[in-house]
This record gives sequence, C-alpha cells and structure tokens, in this order.
Amino acid sequence: MSPSTTPDLVVLEALSRLAIARGVVADDVQLDVYADALADVSADAVQAACVELSRQSRKDYETAMPSVGVIRDTVTSVQRRAIAARSDWLLPPAPGERTYACDWCLDDPNGFVLLWCPELPCGAWHGREHRPHEFAARCPCWLRRHADAIRFTVQDDTHRPASPEVAMLDALQRGDYRPERFLLSHGRPDVFTKRQRYLEALAHVSEVG
Repeated sequence: MSPSTTPDLVVLEALSRLAIARGVVADDVQLDVYADALADVSADAVQAACVELSRQSRKDYETAMPSVGVIRDTVTSVQRRAIAARSDWLLPPAPGERTYACDWCLDDPNGFVLLWCPELPCGAWHGREHRPHEFAARCPCWLRRHADAIRFTVQDDTHRPASPEVAMLDALQRGDYRPERFLLSHGRPDVFTKRQRYLEALAHVSEVG
C-alpha cells in the first residue's frame, strides 16, 4: 500500500477487483456495506484475501460475490500462513528462554500430560491400592484447540462409540475437568498416535475448508 493510498480506498479497490473477477456488477452501496463490515480488518489482509478468492473457482450454490464471512475467514487463513512463513526466520531461543505457552503440557503437539500416581490418584482401580505408575491425560489447551475436530468425529461416524476426548471436552466446558478421571494410558501414550493423526487431519480440513 503506497503512502498516498488510504486503507478505505485499498479495501474498496480490492472488493471491486474481486467483484470483476467473479463476474459481478457491484454498485457503490454494496461495496460500502462490505467495506464497513471489514473496517476492523487490516486493509492489506483484505486485499490479500480478495486476491486469493478471485483466483478460486465458484462452488455450487455459492453466490458470485463472496459473503463478508467468507472474506473474513479467508483473511484469517492468509494471516495464519503469513505468520507460519515468518516463523521460519525467527532467531533460535536463547539458553534458558521459555519457548512454550502452556505450563502444563509444554506445548506437546499431541496434547499429552504425563502424570504420576499416587501423587495424583488415577482412579483406574476404584480406590484400591496399586503400584505407582505413570499415566497420560489430555491437556485442556489441546482440547480447546481441537474442539471442532473432536465434535466432528462424532458426526463423522455415528456407529462408532464416541472417543474419550468428547467426554473430556464436555467436562472442560462444564468447568469440572479432572485429568485423573479420564486416564488414557498407563505409561507413555504411544498407542494413541493413530487417533492423534486422525484428529490432526480433521483439524487441518476444518481450517482449509
């Protein structure tokens, strides 16, 4: 964006070009409505989203001019890719520097927290005494991040019993999530790799779609 061009003009021009590319005759009123609805979004991000949408083929039953919601979703997708691309250029962490956001799972990609029983009783033996052991549970941050994918697994296959993550997510939303009540594995959770790949794939499909 040049110094002499205002953000409003950038957005209006991007919307006009998008309309032309999609074969729509957009009047000034329609463009102003769209621009007002996108006023809280960066003009450069709207411009990049409009360029991306203008290159896409029109889907069945889709309006010729994408809705404001579709444009905003595309903006989010463009911004995420830009952040991911920039992250490759970040400096490596300094010695002792914190590199994780979650204090509990330390940003484990699978969302697993390793806990120790009897320090935190696992509840698997209904209160009966048993040998100390390590067990795995899902971190709340992972459950929140994959909430849509977890719910989708239930809709995707109604004949299969719901995964334990569904019950975990319900408990988390009620505010009474306790990991020891949802023991996933005695020891390290290597056996859950296949389910994890499935949920990650669904999450990726949700973001792309």
